[in-house]
Amino acid sequence: MCGRYALTLPHGAMVDLFAAVPSNDLPEGPRYNVCPTTQVPVVTAGDAGRRLRPMR
Repeated sequence: MCGRYALTLPHGAMVDLFAAVPSNDLPEGPRYNVCPTTQVPVVTAGDAGRRLRPMR
């Protein structure tokens, strides 16, 4: 199994759902066949609060 999935939620909905601050360089969406090397928006938490940012 290669770990592929779909990510169809818009960035605005993810920001509202997780109370996160969006990054300026988020990848385009929706993605229906995300593979392990694709950049996707991810919610991270740190000292400055939650952020929605791209990660691979």
